[in-house]
Amino acid sequence: MSVSWDDCEVRIIVIAPTILRSTLDIVNKINYPVDLIEVKRWVETGNSFLLVNRLESEQPKRVARPVSGLEVYDANFYAREGYNKTSVIEFIRYAKDSEELVREKGWNLETKFNKHYCSFKAGFFNAFGVQWIGSKTFAMFVKLPESEASATGPKMTRYETQWKQAVYYIEPGKTKVSDFVPLFEKAYRRLTGE
Repeated sequence: MSVSWDDCEVRIIVIAPTILRSTLDIVNKINYPVDLIEVKRWVETGNSFLLVNRLESEQPKRVARPVSGLEVYDANFYAREGYNKTSVIEFIRYAKDSEELVREKGWNLETKFNKHYCSFKAGFFNAFGVQWIGSKTFAMFVKLPESEASATGPKMTRYETQWKQAVYYIEPGKTKVSDFVPLFEKAYRRLTGE
């Protein structure tokens, strides 16, 4: 009978009276299965005893992180995150102006500030909002198909296919929330069916 060396399974077995626990760290770096077995023998009144202990690596301990409460997304948060202070003030102003418009129109939308944007949503889904583009730049976004968005309201800066939203860069002082009313209305109607 001949041995086929191509089909052999290699396994390393180390048997010793004591094995350092630090050996377990080294074993994890070997690409073959490794068994570490401690064998201790003692004789008592004519009887031989063997104590066999198989060492196995423990699951790495998860590092406990401190628990923090729900973050409050406000001007202080955005300033801490490194956004331009003047842009933060304008971002919050555009969010508040949009919120006021929603209230005036009687739209059933909830204002939700997030790490990267402020959205106006019906249930789980966003209708429109204000989002950060960079540390100084922010934009309006509207959840509409590209064809509808490009045919309505101000000139679209770009369309984000992944998020199915039209993006309109804001020039603080020049851009008005009221310019977006037709877009916001379409997005709201599309989302709620009203």
